[in-house]
Amino acid sequence: MTMFERSVLIVAHPDDEVLWFGSILWKVDRIVVAFRDYDAKPELGRRRADALAELPYRNMTCLGIPEAGSWHLADWTKPLVTEFGLALSSSDGSSGAALRYETNFRTLHSRLHSELTPDTTVFTHNPWGEYGHEDHVQLFRVLDGLRSEIGFPMWMPTYCSAWSAVLAARYGPAPGSELRCFPVDRAAAERIVGIYKKHECWTWWNDGDWPAEEGFISMPLSEVAGRQGPGPIRLTNVALPP
Repeated sequence: MTMFERSVLIVAHPDDEVLWFGSILWKVDRIVVAFRDYDAKPELGRRRADALAELPYRNMTCLGIPEAGSWHLADWTKPLVTEFGLALSSSDGSSGAALRYETNFRTLHSRLHSELTPDTTVFTHNPWGEYGHEDHVQLFRVLDGLRSEIGFPMWMPTYCSAWSAVLAARYGPAPGSELRCFPVDRAAAERIVGIYKKHECWTWWNDGDWPAEEGFISMPLSEVAGRQGPGPIRLTNVALPP
């Protein structure tokens, strides 16, 4: 059995699949997107739905879970990993987002449990959320817990940024983990980007670009809380969001 037989790519938001997994989009058997609507931007859910309907993936599902609004609410200078992902600020009126974040963890666990079996190979976000997104970290935590329950293999991209480097530095390969690299089909990725832009739901910079290849590391990872400096994972730096 190869790593792409009975494989599923599970991402947090529409466009995450092409931003962080552009080299394997056409290799996996199916794609699952967790979130769609976002209360702070009422039109975004409809635009995303329209874009998702036009994407040329052979097998794609959106769970349609509303976003919690967790972006930028963790302290990335001293990130605290919790049962639900990352500790979020409860000040400045953001306590509602923290409660939604906890609810989303439970919803994701329930919805994804039925999607996965021991012979499913899962690709998803890494434990520092690529460039540093609280929803990405949460989805990793959900799936890592399900991995322990169900026993499926799991792979994550090695993307990192200055924003997420403090958390990423805590992780490294463990005995049994592997690193694989795959070339990015930039022309195919740009076609996907064009669909998101057409429907006004592209969330990255217009001048963003992909590396020639992407690295993926398999679980298990070692974790050393409080470790300073880069871990032994080969990291691909991405631009820091504003």
